[in-house]
Amino acid sequence: MIVIRYAEIGLKGKNRSFFEKCLVQNIKNKIKGEVTRPRGRILLETDDKQAMDKLQFIFGIASYSMATKINSDIEEIKNKALELIKKEEFESFKVNCQRMDKEFPLKSPEVNKIVGEFLFENMDKKVSMKNPDITLNIEIMPKQVFIFTKKIQGQGGMPVGSAGKVLSLLSGGIDSPVSSLLMMKRGCKVDFIHFHNYPYVKKKSIDKVKELFQLVNQYQNKSELILVPFTEIQKEIVIKCPAKYRILLYRRMMLRISERLSKDRRAIVSGESLGQVSSQTLENMSAVGKVTEMLFLRPLVGMDKKEIIDLAKHYGTYEKSIEPHEDCCTYFVPKQPETKAKLEHLEEAEKLIEWEKLLEECIGKIEYVSKNPQTL
Repeated sequence: MIVIRYAEIGLKGKNRSFFEKCLVQNIKNKIKGEVTRPRGRILLETDDKQAMDKLQFIFGIASYSMATKINSDIEEIKNKALELIKKEEFESFKVNCQRMDKEFPLKSPEVNKIVGEFLFENMDKKVSMKNPDITLNIEIMPKQVFIFTKKIQGQGGMPVGSAGKVLSLLSGGIDSPVSSLLMMKRGCKVDFIHFHNYPYVKKKSIDKVKELFQLVNQYQNKSELILVPFTEIQKEIVIKCPAKYRILLYRRMMLRISERLSKDRRAIVSGESLGQVSSQTLENMSAVGKVTEMLFLRPLVGMDKKEIIDLAKHYGTYEKSIEPHEDCCTYFVPKQPETKAKLEHLEEAEKLIEWEKLLEECIGKIEYVSKNPQTL
């Protein structure tokens, strides 16, 4: 039996049941087994030998433990606790009881004392309340008790799907996979859109994005990747618009296209971080973002590069992200890009191209990729 704990969900009051059910469904989508939810916990009974690893790919879980299930009897608790802890190597220990069943006749401190004394009397080990080598955990629930020695930290956050859908701009770099994962952590179901220059760049670049899509998608269920051929739009901008505005005009067109393809998605997500590159100054981000009326989210905006890299390594996307890649935002890059663009100047530049026609032609050539991830 695996005992699964959540943290933030427990603060949801009358809505808690909705979030619990969402988390239960996400667990069922990845792991075959019986899932129940007594108050404050989720219990998973499964024969899947990889279940403990798969739980690392589910947002909303604070921690989890492989536990032994026993009856609500203090003598059985004592004996099973001794049997379990003898399998471990340690010199000092403590007992930590949580009594969620208030009808159990003994309070948590009493259980700690009784079980602790029993273990001390039957083993040549020391008790340490502050820095034990091992902690024997006892969780007392209605009609059942779980004992275990290890707590594995989960990803935390909220269950994917509890906060609605968003569309994330996915490049082949480090930032956008991380920003997508942070939106999943806040409960969003994330679909993806990628702008590319194929066949002017190698197909390997698109293949890399598809692989990143699969890596990120391990943390949710089936989602969609939209591949958008962007070269013709960029060519028009390069030929007819001031060079210093190119990247900003690229991004405004990307947002227009993303908005047209948003369907029931509630927001557009970007991996921008303030000040990281010339297009990500306050002035430029403001001028670009005003092209869409949709909620435009930048989860990484206050992070530095090291923080983003650390998260990429944590989520397992870093190694794939740093592989060589030809990004369309680095295609036709000007030597001196604008760092403090004004909205009216960008709008004037856009009048030089038939952007509405270009947008429709571009949307007519998009490709959809769906993926139902098989974790591990």
